[in-house]
Amino acid sequence: MINEQYEFMNNRMKELELSFDKDNLTSLFGMIDLYGELQDTTFHDLSNAIELWIDQYSNTEVLEYIHRKNDSYYNNLVH
Repeated sequence: MINEQYEFMNNRMKELELSFDKDNLTSLFGMIDLYGELQDTTFHDLSNAIELWIDQYSNTEVLEYIHRKNDSYYNNLVH
């Protein structure tokens, strides 16, 4: 079960990474949403990867999207 869940989330992350060049905001928003889904998992490699993407490519729109989540878990995405 955990392996299937990891594979599903890992594949979603790969799709978001691949689509970044076409539509970076939609990809980053998708990563942020996926980050929230990872909250109750032990898939730290995926969470860490999302943190790096946000750290590297965030802008005002991305930060506003994170703040609208209104959840302290997302504070890890904004340093």
